[in-house]
Amino acid sequence: MGALKTYLVSEMITDMRYELRDTNTTYQYADAELLVYINDISENIHQILIDNESEMVRNGSGTITTVAGTQSYDLGANTMGDLWVPHRVWVDTKEPMTMCEEWELFDSINLEEDSQTGHRAEPWKYCIIEDYIWFKEVPDAAYTVRLKYYPNYVDLATSDACPFRHIFNQDIKKGAALLAKNRNEMDVQIDAVLKDFYEQVSQKVMKRRRFKPVSVSPAKRRSRRGFNYGRTARLGGGRR
Repeated sequence: MGALKTYLVSEMITDMRYELRDTNTTYQYADAELLVYINDISENIHQILIDNESEMVRNGSGTITTVAGTQSYDLGANTMGDLWVPHRVWVDTKEPMTMCEEWELFDSINLEEDSQTGHRAEPWKYCIIEDYIWFKEVPDAAYTVRLKYYPNYVDLATSDACPFRHIFNQDIKKGAALLAKNRNEMDVQIDAVLKDFYEQVSQKVMKRRRFKPVSVSPAKRRSRRGFNYGRTARLGGGRR
């Protein structure tokens, strides 16, 4: 059909000035200020999309090669320092691992401290602690572990393209303009109103991008008067 729309943040700022009636030679709002508002709205949307597990922001990925006897791995050292929320972790070609709690690591940690190695195995459970991924099973060999995750939000520059495949361009622009108009009001309700609005907008978009299971409910037989036969029988035969 065609290429992805191109709309730069700098273009959004120019369009915002028309909404703000700020087109004179001496601007009331500096570009840097409007960029702050755009990033504020965009990061809120980013977080809402993560909370709803949207594939639109599930674009982080990386690999870790385990070392026999090493239970934890620095995400940053493995080019995944931007990991906010893991989506799927798996040993190459295997089923996804399950997430465990931190206390489940203690047995393996204690065994390693006691120089016991017979418990080592292929990892199949993991947990995230600060900037590290830990495996419940201490690896007994080198395995390629793959991660798919939701990364942190990265602030936009004026030269960047607008985020989220341009789906929320109008919403980001109007929300940022609203923040600009009310910058001196100190009204805490504005943030609450905006967050609620973008929650609704993001839900509508995601529903259209996801598979919708179809369920069929059997129809109930009704009497001529519109009463359900089962209900009528329980009520003693209906009206008299």
